[in-house]
Amino acid sequence: MTNIDTLIDTKSLTDLDLDDAIALLAKLIDGSEDAGRTDGLQNAIRLADDLLRNGTRLNAEPLLHYFVGNAWAGLRYLRRASDPDTEWTWEDQEAREEILALRRAFSHQRFNQLEPIRRCQIATNLGNLMSNVGRFVDALAYYDAARGVDPNFGMEHANRGVCLLHYARALYDDGHQAVFATSVVSILERALSLPLEPGLSPRLRMHHEYASRRAGKSIEDVDRNGAWLAENDPTEKAFQLWALRERLYLNPLNDLGAFSVAARDVLHLPTMSVSAEHGSGFHGFYNQLKQEFAVARWLLYEGLHPGSGRHFADKNLGLLDTWNDTVFGLATERVKLAFRVAYSLLDKVAIFLARYFKIVRPLHKINIRSLWHVNGQPEKGIIPDFENRKNWPLRGLFWLSKDLHEWDQQYHQAIEPDARDVAKLRNQLEHQYARVVAPRIIRRLDEPSAVPQDLFGFVVDKTELEAKALRLLKTARAALIYLSLAIHQEEIQKTESASGGAYRGQFPVFD
Repeated sequence: MTNIDTLIDTKSLTDLDLDDAIALLAKLIDGSEDAGRTDGLQNAIRLADDLLRNGTRLNAEPLLHYFVGNAWAGLRYLRRASDPDTEWTWEDQEAREEILALRRAFSHQRFNQLEPIRRCQIATNLGNLMSNVGRFVDALAYYDAARGVDPNFGMEHANRGVCLLHYARALYDDGHQAVFATSVVSILERALSLPLEPGLSPRLRMHHEYASRRAGKSIEDVDRNGAWLAENDPTEKAFQLWALRERLYLNPLNDLGAFSVAARDVLHLPTMSVSAEHGSGFHGFYNQLKQEFAVARWLLYEGLHPGSGRHFADKNLGLLDTWNDTVFGLATERVKLAFRVAYSLLDKVAIFLARYFKIVRPLHKINIRSLWHVNGQPEKGIIPDFENRKNWPLRGLFWLSKDLHEWDQQYHQAIEPDARDVAKLRNQLEHQYARVVAPRIIRRLDEPSAVPQDLFGFVVDKTELEAKALRLLKTARAALIYLSLAIHQEEIQKTESASGGAYRGQFPVFD
């Protein structure tokens, strides 16, 4: 029996010292992938799950989740190696489980206690996987996290560059493509100067050469030292800087950084060939989505930056003091509204796609989770028009939908660990009673909740509400970018000449 066979036959690791168990688990995963042994990778997942269930030390949990993610990645790699046609399979169990495992590691309360190299690997792997499934905007936040740990982590630079290169190729604006390509050239040059995984450099040089041929002005040259900011209005400028820093402009250039040239919501639908009866309907629909997003963005900014003093709208309201630390005020209500609007945008994106792809189903039964499946039922599979479709941003929307929890039993599972809490909060804000409380000053690290329970309503910490609203708004922004670029991918596959009374949707921009 070979060494790998012995490892694969391991029945349990719970009786070993934790460090020895983790070392053996790592050898099992690496050895099984090298040997092409799916049974070894499946056993590694089972062994790691056993360790997690059997009360392993808390500080080892994020590392074990990381190993589980690596095992699922190995299974995904072996499947694609044996059948390259599965590369565009949308419903990918291995990718789903890998994302969930890595996110559990990334969001764990002891994540920051891991060695820097592990934190960089977890964040970079998440970015790579997000990019692979079409969520290239979301990938950048994970690359940022890795860079924040170690600015010299070569694999982060390498994978960010490749992600941005694919992003550039998905854009419909030639000028933006050239600016992206120039940034990619710089990022890949930096990557090639740093330590990388063996065998990666030749492929990066090919990407670098491709980007160099398409490069134009740099983002710094286009930015002109912040010339696009509102210098005469301090309030507007402060808002612009915040939105740029949080990447909240509907402008792909904002994904290159907080450059002032990106402080404009320039993203639209591309020129479209649609039936005469639809006319400008799709462009009008997208206008409305942009407008609602802009309102949510401003509401959130005002809610997070209320200024000094009590707003006059809160005066003479006559609220009772119920002695439970509830936070009231216009600023808090603005954050709630921003959360609600951002969430609603995701289902409206689903309605847009249902109309575009002519999905025959009552629109009131369509949401961002159910859109993709036959009759909205996952057990019947993905709608044939979607399954295996080679549209990267559209697949990104499909995978973005998996971040959300729906109360329908069929859609309980999500790849975002706190998806259920977000859905619960949304339901309470829309239909019931959500009580916002001031954050607790002292909290145990292992305490499951920062806020007390309430028999009458859902209780949420003020800082938690703000964080969830900001994250949801970023998700809505990503969805609107994916939507625009997914439609672009569909339109370029249509014939150049309109036929049969088709309507060429191309409109001027007004401010």
